[in-house]
Amino acid sequence: MEGGEAEPEKHKGLFGFGAEKAKSTSSGTLSAKEAEQLKEPFLAALADDMGYLDKGLWWYSKDEMQPQIWSNMATKELEIVAGVLLRRAQRDAHTAQFVRNLVEMSENISILMIVGPRLMETGKQLGKRPKRARKQAKA
Repeated sequence: MEGGEAEPEKHKGLFGFGAEKAKSTSSGTLSAKEAEQLKEPFLAALADDMGYLDKGLWWYSKDEMQPQIWSNMATKELEIVAGVLLRRAQRDAHTAQFVRNLVEMSENISILMIVGPRLMETGKQLGKRPKRARKQAKA
């Protein structure tokens, strides 16, 4: 493959998700070109994750009056955060990997946020099933 393109790697996934995973040939810091290519998807993933942070806080605290803490960031604020992280990712390999991972995992995180709460509620409902009486052993 040329120019840091990803080569698909076949592996089994959960319900078909992740059946093809891009094997990242990029490592180290982001190039200016890669930073530019990741800018829009990173901004979208960052905005989604801010909402998920608030949902997680609400789920943990069970406080219905909890204010929005992360999900009320204005577009300009998100652009500033994304810009700083993308510039830093051009100098720091750890930040670069964070940016790449957030973009790559964005779809899976979205699915988890849809399915996760339903799985937890399903578990609660299954736990409410009446206990069966045990049969007495014959003496």
